[in-house]
This record gives sequence, C-alpha cells and structure tokens, in this order.
Amino acid sequence: MRIEQDEKDIEAERVTATVANFDNLAEAPYIADFLVDEHAVESIAPARDLRQAGIREEGEIFQQIDGEKVKLPYGFAKITVLGKATMTRIIFGPPQCEPVLGVLGLENLGIKTKPAEGPPIPRMAAIPYE
Repeated sequence: MRIEQDEKDIEAERVTATVANFDNLAEAPYIADFLVDEHAVESIAPARDLRQAGIREEGEIFQQIDGEKVKLPYGFAKITVLGKATMTRIIFGPPQCEPVLGVLGLENLGIKTKPAEGPPIPRMAAIPYE
C-alpha cells in the first residue's frame, strides 16, 4: 500500500505513531508501530498501553473481533504520524491486539492511502491538532 503525503508516496504497511493524552501532554505517550489498515474505520491499541499514556475512556463502541461482535471502550487522543498531529478516537483493545491506524485517524492527519496499483487519490486537507 502507498501513503500519499506532501505530494510524495511512501510505501508502508506500518508507521510509527505517538499516542498521547491531549489534556496532559506531560504524561508519557504510547509509541508503537501501527498497522496502516485502509479497511479499518477506527484506530485500536491495547487498553493497558492507552491507560498508561493517560487516555481516558469516553464511551463504548461495538466492533467485530474474530467474527464476534464485542463492545469495547474508546477514548480520544492526540496522535502524531509522519510529523503531523491531530486528535482522533481510539479503541481500547484486548491485551494482545495489534495497534491499527484506521481511516478516521489517517484522514484527520491528511494522509490518504491508495492501492499500490491504480489511479492516485487526491489528498485531503488535514484537521490539525494545534
């Protein structure tokens, strides 16, 4: 998959993301390699790691996990990827879940994914954090 950023393409299946408590940036952030998944709407990371970064639960959302509908908590966080930052919703996942950066987070950052082959997709304007 290609990630389009600032008029250049980046080949990536994973990106390093920093997830922080937007209310208290003094808390240690959660930094991990996130799978870039253009089929996932939401971003998700292990709940323990999000709580350690000071992310608070704000509500619950239903998600499909291994074919089963599961209710999981979500919160809001500052997320930084490729030098861009925004606020996005992130799901508190099971302990061993793989961190995933979904389409909402990518679009909020102004990062558009496109298939490795095929026509380019126009970049969207970012919703900046600051």
